[in-house]
Parts: sequence; C-alpha cells; structure tokens
Amino acid sequence: MKRIGLFYGDFDPATVKTTEYAKTQLKEKKLDEIWFIVGDGDNLRERIAMLKMVTCFRKFRVYTRFSLKDTRYEFTDITDPSLEIRNLQLSDLKLLTGRQRRYMTENGMYLESISKSAVKEKRWDHVRRVARLCSAFAIGNKLDPEKAYISGILHDIAKEMNEEELKAVMDVYYPQHEHYNYHVWHQYVGAVILEKDLKCRDKRTIKAVKHHCLGDDKDPYSMMLYCADKLDPGREYDSSREIALCQQNIVEGYQTVMKQQQEYLRKEGVI
Repeated sequence: MKRIGLFYGDFDPATVKTTEYAKTQLKEKKLDEIWFIVGDGDNLRERIAMLKMVTCFRKFRVYTRFSLKDTRYEFTDITDPSLEIRNLQLSDLKLLTGRQRRYMTENGMYLESISKSAVKEKRWDHVRRVARLCSAFAIGNKLDPEKAYISGILHDIAKEMNEEELKAVMDVYYPQHEHYNYHVWHQYVGAVILEKDLKCRDKRTIKAVKHHCLGDDKDPYSMMLYCADKLDPGREYDSSREIALCQQNIVEGYQTVMKQQQEYLRKEGVI
C-alpha cells in the first residue's frame, strides 16, 4: 500500500523552502508520494500555478480535492505554518524561482505587499495615490489601467535605499547617469529591480519607472506615471486642474506638468 503525505496549506505563495521541506518529509516519514492540498480562497488558480513551478518532482502531486476513502493509500498529514508567507516582501523574492517571479509580476500578484515592504508608511500612502491616478489616467485615455496601476505601485520601490546602496547599482547599470543628483537615481535602480528581481518583461512598465523622476520619455505610460507622481493629491498644492487635463489628454497634461516641473527642479538645483 502506498504511503501518501498530505501537505496542507494556502501556498500563498509556495517557495523553494516549501519544496525543501516536502523532500525532507518524504525521506523522514518514508513516504511514496506527497500530495499538496491547496486551500480555497483568492487567487486559487494562480497559487496552484506557482506551486506547480516548485513541485516539478515525480513524487509530488497538487490537488484541491481528494478522497480519504481511497483504500489504495495510507495517508499521513503534513503541515508547517512557518512556511506560509502572508505578506510577501521584497526580501522574500530570493525564495521564489525566476519563473515564479515572472508569473507573479505578469499576473499582478503580491505587488502591493512587495512595494509596501520597501517604503515607509508615509511614502506608501503616496505610492497608492500615484497608482490610483495612473489607473484613472489610463481609463481616461483609453489605455490599460492595470498596466498603468502596476507602474504606479512599483515606481518608488528603490526610494528608501541610501546613496551608497543606490550608487552600487548605478555603477553597474547606469554609470552614465550618475551626474544627476542622487535623489533621481532611484528611478534607474527601480527599473533594475523590476527587470532583474521581479523578472518583469513589460518594457513599457520598466521604462515608465525608469523615467518617472525626470519625465524624459514620451511613451504614454511613462507620461502617465510622471504626471501622477508629480500631481499626487497628497502634495501641498492644488493639482486638480492638471489632473483633469491628464485624464482628458495625457499629452497635453504631460506638457503642462513638464513645464512646471522643469522650473521647479532648476530652482532646487536637482538638474
């Protein structure tokens, strides 16, 4: 009779540690197979897909339902709550395979919790407002609101890094832009994080993050993020007129905001 380990969990998401633990249980409990039993809830299809990416092993199977009445097997329960990650953080990405990270980013999973983990609370409020504005601009301009939202929610992912940390990345990927004030560097480093760590393949999203401080890119998604970042209603001035203009016509809105910002940056000595 086959001995089957039933590994219960939400797997939200499953990580390489999940697989490592399952393999130790397979050996220690002398099991023939381990069945991963995925709990009901949000993003079930996506959680199963990400779980299968780390359980590509002939003795592992993935189920949502099964029958304990099947007399062909002897069942043993396996659980380890410590493996469950409820709020995925930027530092947790090392626990996911590259394929998982790509799938996660392409499906918009865990991006809020990752972004939130990278910034302070006040900055997180700004990030959420910018993401919502990006989505509103996209809807008004008949573009993809989800793509716009993702660029907004991730745009400040490198904002809290100090000058030394930013320079280490800039030295490798963007030494030609180090002449800018270091407060601008987080746009370039953020783009690197999206591409290298989050495995983002959407070039327009990466480009939007890469240019959100200086606004030196004319792609519609870049213009939307640039404007949303500068027009955040949480800033200490009335931006309602410019926000309405961006919702109606992002090109005209961008031109107006760019002119205002260039004057401000020159005054502050950033450029």
